[in-house]
Amino acid sequence: MTDELAAAFDVPWELVPMSDDPVATIVHTPDGPIHFQEFWVAHGGEPAIDRVEFRGADTARPTEAVMTALEQPVVIGPSNPITSIGPMLALDGVETALTATPVVAVSPFVGDKVFSGPAGELMTAAGYDGSTAGVAEAYPFVDAFVLDTADDTTLDRPVVRTDTTIETETDARRVARAASDALGAVT
Repeated sequence: MTDELAAAFDVPWELVPMSDDPVATIVHTPDGPIHFQEFWVAHGGEPAIDRVEFRGADTARPTEAVMTALEQPVVIGPSNPITSIGPMLALDGVETALTATPVVAVSPFVGDKVFSGPAGELMTAAGYDGSTAGVAEAYPFVDAFVLDTADDTTLDRPVVRTDTTIETETDARRVARAASDALGAVT
């Protein structure tokens, strides 16, 4: 299925699904559990969040292709640490594999301000501070970080700073260069 979608959209890279098993991100609210897409799209991210569950992650297995790919250096983009990266980390063996390879993460925060979406609230519900410092705590396997130049967070790991706003291809190239520089600092 993934290969068919990639071909349909002329994606030139190999896309590797995290698992062939279903994993659903469930947001538990005071009114009960709802799927993340319902929380975000139907409810606009408005309900209070009690906790987040990765339903099915306890029995899902990462694909062999994912585990092979994780033998190479990894860059985690400025995605939501809970709903975008969390399901992958919940799979048995993924976080362990990340501790064995160089990993750089681009923070989706500038200090305690998130670029977009409910990442701050979701981080808090997962037991982390909604900030760059919270991302560093959630990602103990990350060897170096790319932070925005306006982010004065001090971390216990190497940091490369740049404008991390990504709105154009030029912006994306700038952040990619910073991630490459950060990888260079830890490899």
